[in-house]
Formats: sequence, structure tokens, C-alpha cells
Amino acid sequence: QLNRLNYLLLLDLSKNRLKSIASQSFTRMHSLSTLDVSSNELSMFHFDDMKDLASIQILDLKNNPELQLN
Repeated sequence: QLNRLNYLLLLDLSKNRLKSIASQSFTRMHSLSTLDVSSNELSMFHFDDMKDLASIQILDLKNNPELQLN
């Protein structure tokens, strides 16, 4: 469970062939400043799922060819 990593600063999920990210994946990750989900197969990304990421400074979504942002 990713949401138990309260003090994580950087999360690199790039190049994992991810097709989706569960909506509650980032809850309680208040310290996360960098999230890299680049070079996957994501088709949708919901910015509402980021509301708990108060410290986020870098969000890398590049190289997800079918990605739609909501």
C-alpha cells in the first residue's frame, strides 16, 4: 500500500507499463515532492487524486502516448 509511505519524498514509477493508477494511491503522502510516472501506458490521470500531495513540486507524465488529463 503506497499510502502508508507518509514520509516518502520521491516516487519513481516510470517504465513499468502501468495502465492505470488507483484513485486512492497517494492519500496521506503529504511529504512527496516528486512523482514520476513517465514512460508507462497510462490512459487517464485524474488531478483530483493529487489533492493530498501538498508538497508536490514535480509531476512527470511524459511518454504516456494515450494519456488524457482530467
